[in-house]
This record gives sequence, C-alpha cells and structure tokens, in this order.
Amino acid sequence: LDLDPAAAEPLALKLLAADRSVDVRRAAVDALAEGTSDEALEALFKAFTGSDELRRHAGYSLARLTHPRTTERALALLTPELLALPNLKLPRADTPSKKKANEKVEKEHQARVDFFCAVLDLLASRKDKLDTAEKVLTVFHDHKIKEVKNAAARALLKSGYDKAFDELAPSVYDADWETRDEFVEGILEHDPSHAFERLGRFLDPASFKGKNHV
Repeated sequence: LDLDPAAAEPLALKLLAADRSVDVRRAAVDALAEGTSDEALEALFKAFTGSDELRRHAGYSLARLTHPRTTERALALLTPELLALPNLKLPRADTPSKKKANEKVEKEHQARVDFFCAVLDLLASRKDKLDTAEKVLTVFHDHKIKEVKNAAARALLKSGYDKAFDELAPSVYDADWETRDEFVEGILEHDPSHAFERLGRFLDPASFKGKNHV
C-alpha cells in the first residue's frame, strides 16, 4: 500500500472490508493513518473496538489520524461501564462445569481489561486536547485494577504529559517492585534527558530499607 495517501485511502478501505488475510488488513489499517474521510475514521474505530488482531495497528493509526473528531470518538470509548470495571472475583469451582464457567468469565474479564488498557494508550497518544491525558491520570489515581493503573501510568509516561512524573511518583514510591521497575523503565525510555535527576529517589539504597525490612 505504498501509494499517494489520496489514492491509498479508498484501496485500504476496500481491502480492510473484504480481504481475509490478517496481514493485508493490518497493512490497510496502517495506511488509513493518512486518511482524512469520515469513512476512514469509522473503519479505524471499528478495527480498534472489534478485533484483537487489528487493535494495536488501529491504535497506532488513530494516534496519528488528523480527522477532527478522532479524539472525541476516543474519549467516548471510556464508558461508565469500563471505568467501573471491578477486580475479578470468581466463585468456588468444585466441579468441571463450574471450572469451565469460571474460565469463560475470567477470559471475558481479561478481554475487557486489555481493551481498557488499549483505550488508555490511545487517549494518552492524542495530544490535541489537554483533557485526554487528564482523563488517563484520573484512571491511574482512582481505578482498582492494578493492570489498568499500570497501563495508565505507562500511557502517561509515553505521552510526554508534563505533569506525569510528579503525579505518578508518590504512588510508585510505595508500590511493589514490579510497578517500580516499570516506572523506572518508563522514565528511561520516554524521558531519558531527566532520568538521572528524577530517578535518584528510586536508586537511593536508603529508600529500599522499608521494602527489604532492613
């Protein structure tokens, strides 16, 4: 799909709608990042919300899309139901049928968590409206699911949001090692110019005493 954007968009829309090859459809989704029409916007959001195999590619394209309604549509994905998604609590499974039912519930819950995380990453990548990053920050502070909170933190660090470190650091100081490691790696990857001054607190052996019960 190495074509002029004006020529590539209708071809990409056609391939995305009709071709059975996942690789071809992913290439079509990638090409639609240069799209400008309402049809391109609709196709990308359909790919993002409807298919695990296309979601990551659709997210990258939606992050770059210049259509004026992209951020508005992305914000609409952050539904009250998604924001209220609870931690999973499964009933006791003492029979094969109950175990199978629990596995189904667990799989469905994880799919919703994965989608939530993808939405957060998309919102943090849209920089034409300030409140997108602030919405992600609110999720970081308020949500109960650890995986969602960590996804919100990673998205904010990647976004370049200027308040990200100051907002995230206090919560991370007392977090578990995995979260602290992800935070440090995020700073090193996305804000290396300020890494030394910002990560001193995390690299100070005295700060680890409580965690190591020293």
